[in-house]
Amino acid sequence: MSLNLHLDPIDLDQVRLTRRLSPGQRIQRLLDARAVVVGLIRGRLRRSHPELSAAALNLKVLEELDRAGRARRRVRQTIDLPASRALEIWCARPEDVIVGKLMAWAEGRSHKHENDIYEMLVFHYLDVDPESTTLDETYVDAQAHLLGAEVTEFWQAIQATARQQAQREK
Repeated sequence: MSLNLHLDPIDLDQVRLTRRLSPGQRIQRLLDARAVVVGLIRGRLRRSHPELSAAALNLKVLEELDRAGRARRRVRQTIDLPASRALEIWCARPEDVIVGKLMAWAEGRSHKHENDIYEMLVFHYLDVDPESTTLDETYVDAQAHLLGAEVTEFWQAIQATARQQAQREK
């Protein structure tokens, strides 16, 4: 299979702006990405269990999230909120967000997921936020392999493209 990536040019201004976000704002972005993953899980479970009520489906989603949470370590962060006390939250790691986007890409080949993964990787390769959580590419490699040959090829192509872009920008 010959894979043609159609990636939008990376918005380096956006990368720089993201670097300036407060931890709370970055966490909000992670929470938004988590919502995408939960939606994917819910959709997959609805297709495989159409007989379930909404409440039963929600329980299955929570069971799957709990099982995944126990299997993988998550990022714990303390967020200082204005006019409130600090809030401790657990967030998905960047590689888990990428795996969720690979799953979504495998289902629909969405250009949005291609670009999201690409931007996350360029951000990572530029090392613009050395204090941020590291990205475990070996884990993503293994998960991509489990999702199939096309996903693995796509993942490898997007990694190479993002590395090249980061090198041009350094």
